[in-house]
Amino acid sequence: MRTQKIIIIEKFLDYDSISQLLDYLFLERNISMHQIRLVCITCKSSLLEKIGRKYPNLNIYTTKIHSY
Repeated sequence: MRTQKIIIIEKFLDYDSISQLLDYLFLERNISMHQIRLVCITCKSSLLEKIGRKYPNLNIYTTKIHSY
């Protein structure tokens, strides 16, 4: 059986909406964190830290990190 991967692509990350989506995938759909890749064009470093604290094993890819 092949494990499916989910790629979430966003231009800018919004904590509330991405957190709601991830919680749904993990809790309601029983998707493993290792199956998900989060991709964004740009995001704030504080947001990455917040997401990292809540979802420590989530892979996040971005092209630019802002410190403001």
